[in-house]
Formats: sequence, C-alpha cells, structure tokens
Amino acid sequence: MKPFQLTRIALCTLTASMLVLGVGACATTNETLSNEGNSSAEGAEPSTDSSSESAGLSCDWDSARLLVADYELPVGQTGALDEVLPGNWQFTHYDLGLGGGWESWKDDNDRRYVFAESADLVHCVILNSDVSPSELTATYAVAGDKITLDNGNELTAIAWTRDTLLLSNHQDDSLNLFHRR
Repeated sequence: MKPFQLTRIALCTLTASMLVLGVGACATTNETLSNEGNSSAEGAEPSTDSSSESAGLSCDWDSARLLVADYELPVGQTGALDEVLPGNWQFTHYDLGLGGGWESWKDDNDRRYVFAESADLVHCVILNSDVSPSELTATYAVAGDKITLDNGNELTAIAWTRDTLLLSNHQDDSLNLFHRR
C-alpha cells in the first residue's frame, strides 16, 4: 500500500472516530450488545436502548446495511430540511477534501442516523464486525440548512432530496453522503 493511501485510511478512521465522539460527547452513551458474540448487523438481536425506544427511534439492526454502489449527489434543496430530515438514514460515502474524491464504506462499518420529528437523534454505529453495535443518543435543532447537535457540533446540509442528503461536517470539514433507509 502506498504511504498516501495509509494516510487517507488513517484520516478516515480519525474522522469516523471524531464523528462518533462528537455525537457521543453530547449524549448519553448507551451500548447495545448483541447475542453471544454475534456482532454483525445481520442476524443479531441486540438489546434495545430504552431511551431511544421510548422516543420511537430504532437503529433497525435486523435490516442489513444499505450499500449504494451507483449514486448521484443531490443537487438543490427539495423541500424544507426540517421536513425532509426525520427518518432513518445510512451514511454511505464521504469525501475528506484531500483530492481523492468520494469513497464508500467498503469494509464492515455501519453508520446510521435516525432523526425523529421530536428533535431526538440516535447515531447507530458498528465500527467493525468485532465490535458490538452502539447507539448514541442526542438532540438536534434545524435552522435553515444548519443542523446543530446539543453539544454544539454543527452540520450544514448542502443539498437534499427525499432520499439523499449531502452534509458538510464542521468538525473535520468532510462531506458526507446519506441515503434514506
């Protein structure tokens, strides 16, 4: 592997960790454990976090990760962000802004965001098949094209449709593409 590729992989891992910690720092951390060492999203029956369940939010670990090979970045803003945002979203691609362009999560990372209309959020994460899923809860506010988490971290929605969402992460200046689950 070329040194540049290793640097990009390290930056991707750091970015993902920062995003997880950023959401987790503003929230009550609730670990969701899977059955007897079965930590893959498929076939696992994790225990459910009571705070996310009571808010009507579910990571839906029974559904396999959404993989999107062919995609188009959304252009424009279809509908009001606060009306389009609620629902389950899969984090599918990212661009770190280092000239490498868009990359997909090709390994066993699984990141899902569940936005409730009530401004509750669950960040659902499986970093790799050796780690049990976790559900990090937070609250969010939408003002125009800005999504602010309760720890002050901010995302800017650049473009969106009912099924795709392009966000700029202010924490690391990356671009993140989400698809509705």
